[in-house]
Amino acid sequence: MPQLEAQFKIPKKILDKFEVLNEDYYKSASDEEYLTIEASLSEIDQEIQHLEVRIKTSINKKKLYVFKVIDTVQSSEKLSSFDSSRRINLQPIPLLVFTGRLDEFNSFKSKFITLIHNNKELTDSEKLLYLRDSLKGEAKTIETPDDSYLSLFSGFRKEIRKQKMLVECHIKAF
Repeated sequence: MPQLEAQFKIPKKILDKFEVLNEDYYKSASDEEYLTIEASLSEIDQEIQHLEVRIKTSINKKKLYVFKVIDTVQSSEKLSSFDSSRRINLQPIPLLVFTGRLDEFNSFKSKFITLIHNNKELTDSEKLLYLRDSLKGEAKTIETPDDSYLSLFSGFRKEIRKQKMLVECHIKAF
């Protein structure tokens, strides 16, 4: 974080030096000379300001990321210190089902990614079984016996994107 904030000071110094040079040039140049270069000077000033905004945005993103990491670590520490004998036994989450309806896809995708795809305890073979068992009806037509988990998951997402684009094209045609 200090490195990013140090980088933020660089465009500020450049801008300050640029303003001093700009004023010195304005004092020493004739009106004609200044008018010919004024557009370039204005463009440089805008570029420096854009750089300043990009660096501020980058710093804020890094800060947000650091806060999320700290929060995750703190949450993890709380969970690990929690007495496992006092944990609540939750009902198992039912298997997700996707029938191929586009209006259900985003909900299915986010739940599947959260529960299965990002689950480090599951092997790709187990994930493949969950994905195959989740696909019903028209959604099942994309799978082949030779699919690996990643190829089926990737192919499934590509097929949905194609279908969405096709629907959008039909809608735009009207």
